[in-house]
This record gives sequence, structure tokens and C-alpha cells, in this order.
Amino acid sequence: MALFLLNSIVDSNLDPRNVATGYLVLIVLVAVLLTDTFYSLTAFYVAMLALFSVGSYCFKGAAMGELDTFNGVIFTAVALSLNYVVQKERLASFILLNKYHANQRQLRVQADFDRLSGAMIRSTFADLLQKTVDRPECTDLYIGLIDIDHFKQINDSYGHQMGDLAIRELSNCFVQGLNVDYHDRAEFLEDYDPKKDSLLGRLGGDEFVFAFHAPADQACVAKLRAIQADFRQRVIRLNGRELSQLHFSCGVIHCQSQGDDVEQIYQQVDALMYQIKKQGGDNVLLG
Repeated sequence: MALFLLNSIVDSNLDPRNVATGYLVLIVLVAVLLTDTFYSLTAFYVAMLALFSVGSYCFKGAAMGELDTFNGVIFTAVALSLNYVVQKERLASFILLNKYHANQRQLRVQADFDRLSGAMIRSTFADLLQKTVDRPECTDLYIGLIDIDHFKQINDSYGHQMGDLAIRELSNCFVQGLNVDYHDRAEFLEDYDPKKDSLLGRLGGDEFVFAFHAPADQACVAKLRAIQADFRQRVIRLNGRELSQLHFSCGVIHCQSQGDDVEQIYQQVDALMYQIKKQGGDNVLLG
């Protein structure tokens, strides 16, 4: 485009009959095309206008030089105005598009994640878990179900607000303990890697389901017992009252079969957790 402008300047200067015709047309075209560099484009226009005016005075004489300079200034102002308007419209469109994408991401987070706990809802968890168990190399995956022990008593004695805080605290313990990357939930859904990412979902009430990768059964159980210890040490305070020494029951299985059905997996870990509940709870049972 710069070469076209220079060519139009030279052509206009060599032919005294032209009054900046090529220059004036091309400068408007450049204004419409180059809409993302307003300040650098302004400097470029000023330099071209100066070169054009000097050339007109030298090759055409003072009278034609003044006419060319006057026309050049007018068309340069028009071109920059067009540039500004188009650039402003594009900027507005860009902002609106970004806002639309941000709203779409936020709506997806609201649809796929539980508002209270921050964990995924059951259906979203199931979809991602199915992608994981469908992998041929799915041999290091552990899937479990957790339930806060004596949760009804917590609600009856301390109120449902305290129960909600206990649910949120349990979710935080597992997010931290399993390194669940929920920092940017929309990005997590888009970039989920079934080979290494951990999952946490809420089934309802105080029941959660999780999936994570571990090298062996001992490592799996050790990690879950560490989360139990962390949860037991948490202190929940509300309206001058404290709730501590919380514990949960956890049934977990080592998933080694490609293509297992998620609902069947839920049934298996639920049966394991029921066994723990019958034994008094506060334990981890690996099936």
C-alpha cells in the first residue's frame, strides 16, 4: 500500500494536469483498510502529505503546489476520520464479542457446577468420567463416593446453614487434597485431560463423587486418609457457634476396565460406603 501511495505521488507530480488524483483516492482506501493502527497511520499520512506537497511545489510550481496541498490536507482529514469511525466500530464489535463469550462461559459454569459446593453437578461429572473410563489406558483411575457422617444430626443441632458450610468445607478439602483444578471452571471443562485431571462432583445433599489417578492402592488410600485428617481438623464457625471434628465415610474402587458404565460404578462405591456406615463410619474402604 505504501508503494501505491508513492507511485500515485510520483505520477501526480510528473503530470501537472493531475491534482493529486491517485494520492487522494488511495489515501482514503488506506484509511478503510488499515483500521488497527490509527496513530501510526496518522504519522504515515502526515509524512506522505509532506512528501506530496514538496513534490508538487518542486515539479508543478507554487500555484499547483498550493492547490495540491490544500486538497491533500482535506482528503487526509477525511481519510483519518473514516479510519477513526471504522476503527471505533470494530473496537465496539470486538468488545461486544468478548462480552458475549464471557457471558457464555459464565452460563456454562452456572449450568455445570453446583452453586453451593463449587463441585460439578452429577450429569457433567458423569460425562467427563465416562470419557476417562473409555480410554484404553485407564488403569490408574480411582473412583469413590463420600458422605458426611451424622449429617442429619448436624442440621438438626446446628441448623441448615451450618450444614451447608460443612458441605462447602468438605468440597474444599477434596479440591485441595486431590488437586482438582477448578480455578477457572469454564477453562477446566474446555481443556479437561482424562489422562491426569482429577474430578469432583456433588450428587446431592452431603454426597460427593470423585475420580483421580494414583500409582497404587496404597497411595490412593493414603491420600484419602490425609483428606479425612484435614477435614477433621477444620473448624466451622457461625453465629458464635463452632462445629469441628467432622468426618466422612468413603467407598472407592480401582477402575481398570475400559468402558465401564458410570451408573454401575456409582452402585459399586455406594455399596462400599454403606458397609462403612454400618460399621460406624469415619473410614475408607477400597473395593
